[in-house]
Amino acid sequence: MNENRQLLEAMITQFTRITTLIMIFAGIYTIIFWGPTTSIDCYILLQIPLVGLVTSVPSTLLFHKDTISVRAFLIRTILLYIYVNAVVLSLGYLFDWFRPESTVMTIGMILSVLAVFTMMSLISYFFDRRTSDILNEKLSEINSKEE
Repeated sequence: MNENRQLLEAMITQFTRITTLIMIFAGIYTIIFWGPTTSIDCYILLQIPLVGLVTSVPSTLLFHKDTISVRAFLIRTILLYIYVNAVVLSLGYLFDWFRPESTVMTIGMILSVLAVFTMMSLISYFFDRRTSDILNEKLSEINSKEE
C-alpha cells in the first residue's frame, strides 16, 4: 500500500510540475504567436491540465523507483520525448492551439515542448539529486553511529 501511495504522490508531483510549466510556456507561446491582445477560450483552463495529466502519467511510470542502466535511461527518455511531442501536437491541433499550415507556429510548438521537457528533466534531476544526497547523508550518520 505504501508503494502505491508513493507512486500516486510521484504522479501528482509530476502532474503539478508539468502543468505549471505548460501554463508558463502556453502564455509565452500565445503572446508570441497570437499576440498579447488575443482572446483565449476558457476551455484552455481544462485543456492544459488534461495535457499535463496525459503526459505526466507515462513519465512517472517510466521512471518511478526503477534502477536502470544509462542506455535504458536514454532510450526511455527519447521514447518519452517522442510520446510527449505526439500528444502535445495532436491535442494542440485538436484544441486549435496552433495552425499546422504555419511552419513557424508548428516549430514554435515543437520548441515549446522541448523547453518544457528540458525544464522538467532538469527540475526532476535536481530534486532527485537533493533527495539522494539527503538519504546518503542519513545513511552515513547511521553507519558512523553503528561503528
